Amino acid sequence: IIFAGIYYTANMIYEQVYTKYEEQLSRTLAAMAQVGAPRISGDTLEKITKPGDFMNNDYQKIKKEIFDNLNNRKDSWNENLYTIIYKIIDGTFYIAANTSGYYGVLFPWANIQAIHIASYEKGETGFIQYTDSEGRWLIGTSPIKNSQGKIVGVYELGTDMYVAKEVRDLFVKELTRGLIISIAIFTLIFIILAYMLLVYIRILRNSVEKVTSGQWGITIDIKSRDEIGDLGKGFNVMSQQIKNYILEITALSEAYYRFVPQEFLKFLERQSIVDVRLGDQIQREMTVLFCDIRSFTSISEKLTPEENFNFINEYMGKMGPVIRQHEGFIDKYIGDAIMALFPENPDNAVTSAVEMLQALNRYNVERMDRGQDMINIGIGLHFGKLMLGIVGEQERREGTVISDAVNLSSRLEGLTKMYGAGIIISEHTRANLKKSYRTRLLDKVKVKGKAEPVEIFEVVDGLLEDIAGKKIETRDEFETALQFYFKGEFERAMKAFEQLEKKNPKDKAIHLYIERCGYFVKNGAPDDWDGVIALDHK
Repeated sequence: IIFAGIYYTANMIYEQVYTKYEEQLSRTLAAMAQVGAPRISGDTLEKITKPGDFMNNDYQKIKKEIFDNLNNRKDSWNENLYTIIYKIIDGTFYIAANTSGYYGVLFPWANIQAIHIASYEKGETGFIQYTDSEGRWLIGTSPIKNSQGKIVGVYELGTDMYVAKEVRDLFVKELTRGLIISIAIFTLIFIILAYMLLVYIRILRNSVEKVTSGQWGITIDIKSRDEIGDLGKGFNVMSQQIKNYILEITALSEAYYRFVPQEFLKFLERQSIVDVRLGDQIQREMTVLFCDIRSFTSISEKLTPEENFNFINEYMGKMGPVIRQHEGFIDKYIGDAIMALFPENPDNAVTSAVEMLQALNRYNVERMDRGQDMINIGIGLHFGKLMLGIVGEQERREGTVISDAVNLSSRLEGLTKMYGAGIIISEHTRANLKKSYRTRLLDKVKVKGKAEPVEIFEVVDGLLEDIAGKKIETRDEFETALQFYFKGEFERAMKAFEQLEKKNPKDKAIHLYIERCGYFVKNGAPDDWDGVIALDHK
């Protein structure tokens, strides 16, 4: 790279110098042509009218004036210059005289450039560089005038750039040869030094590869007393420090991820917990899942503090893997409650909820075998937009989710106990499901914190099959009775629900609607009845 840079720089400098040389030479030729043209007798030039005038007195006079302009080529600066005198007849340029005399008199010249024409037609002085079959030329031209000031010819002063090209080629050749020799010497020295260092460098390289592959703490033995030996000692110290640091940071990261989910950091586009900043946030659609143990207070009152925590942790250990299995992650634990997020689609959340109920059924079998009471849980799901980010202050902060979706899913979980349901989902969640689940319409409610009514549905999958089967078997009749209820036909609705009670006496939702219908039959419904129940509690 260094030698290539030297070559490029030297060549570039030469090109710049050469370019400036050509520019200066062009201006010099134009100036000399402008000075030399008036010294050529235009009157004499007019007397040369035929090829037979070659070497007559008029021709000799013009030839003498040409060489006088060049100081008879006595100077080194003009020894490579040539002069041509053009005479124009009927628009055609003829060589009337030139330095060598090779072309004789009135030799027609076809290789005329624009600057020749400009000198003849407009009286301009100029220069041009061009290439033809005989070489590369740099010329200056100026008009020749007679004693009356009329332009009668064109004076051309030029030089063949072949010599300059030879000089340039020689420069490039010598530069290339010098660089090749330098590179050869440098390479030889490098090979000798590299061979001397190769053994220890291989040891260092192999050791580095072992460290990068996870063999931290590896040491090497280099007996050299020079800088390579110092490098080996430094490597041993570094290797041990890396081992200690990796073990420490791995343990710390694992501990952090138990408190802040990796998925949380991924959504915030942060590599690790140390990259998180106060105010980091993102908005997107997700499904929020709330799960809570029913009657946990009464259960915990019977347990010691140690038993309480053992029970909760054992229960969480059954639920957490199910959530993660379906691409969800636990945002936080709230006592015995779980709040989880599912970023991909609502189907993952509903499938997870169903399998959580199935895991609970298996867990209850374990508890019964140990002589412990069975437990029940309720799960609420809502799919919607939420804001996920970092809140707090400089010394204390945490990840959280802010959204109406969080509030609604929590309220839906709270309704599971009232309706005797294992899983309740919102209408919006149900509309975005791609898979088929066994569901039934439960109610239209206006929960605390929500202005608009929400249709809620029970997902019966995951319940014990005898319970789920009964609910699906009576689903059509149940939803028909609901329509009577929504329309305010309470007596008709109550009769329908009472018939359903005979078929499915364990359905808590049926009992709830019989109580509501009985109340409205006795006390009447509000004047603005629209079938929506406002619930001011969780």
